[in-house]
Amino acid sequence: MKALLLLLLGLLTFTASLQGEDKIVPWVVIYSGDPAPTEFNPFELIILDSDDHPPIRPIKKPGKTLLGYISLGEVEDYRSYFKEVRDDGILLQENENWPGSFMVDFRSPLWTKRVIEEIIPNVLLQRFDGIMIDTMDNAELLEESNPEKYKGMKKAAADLIQAIRMHYPKMPIMVNRGYYLFSELSDEITMLMAEDVMTTYDFKAKKPTLRTKKGTQEQLDILEGIRSNHPTLQLYSLDYWYPKDTSVVETIYETLSKQGISPYVSTIELDRIYPRPEVKSE
Repeated sequence: MKALLLLLLGLLTFTASLQGEDKIVPWVVIYSGDPAPTEFNPFELIILDSDDHPPIRPIKKPGKTLLGYISLGEVEDYRSYFKEVRDDGILLQENENWPGSFMVDFRSPLWTKRVIEEIIPNVLLQRFDGIMIDTMDNAELLEESNPEKYKGMKKAAADLIQAIRMHYPKMPIMVNRGYYLFSELSDEITMLMAEDVMTTYDFKAKKPTLRTKKGTQEQLDILEGIRSNHPTLQLYSLDYWYPKDTSVVETIYETLSKQGISPYVSTIELDRIYPRPEVKSE
């Protein structure tokens, strides 16, 4: 444990702040309907599953932004529109890390139509302010794994984001990773969630692991490059670690806050709220 803490303390010497610690936003992401409204009081940005969530009205207060989770690179078999998408013939292979979740062909106009006319309106009708888009990395993964079969997948994913922005010009849009998108887009995306900056999750071992200092710096360099080309972009990070290991959790918060990134640390299940650990005074 001592060696682990020394490693983390070494991460505090990273490159200059991207954004400034004074702009850090307390935020939370949880995909469960269990939390009481008062548990959300400390947070300004709140991300909930667009289907399974607590009542919105008691949470939606002045100064808070609520985003509804939607997966645009995959469709889970429990979503209300799963069978229709399957019948459209645009589902691809199953995600081996998330059984029951199937990748979707971004190139299909049927998918764009459903996203614009059905999925997003359903989120907004529930009183969410905007959306958090997940699994956009699939386009890059597929095209790089088989360039011939999946040619144009990354461009189609970027075109989908542009179509969303065109139809919803003022809606807050957060994207989880999907870093390749920022070479194609200008200011369509409002917020970037950088998942796994200081940690990674081993799905085979079913446990989180810490990145090396070099690995974390590589992630920060990517974010710094994106930020330099998109100066209005708001940066957030999501890392997974053991909640009871408060010394490591607090170091993650401190390190990334100093880089101008608004951090949140949870478990891979994202089924509970874990506030930032309280720092004990000496």
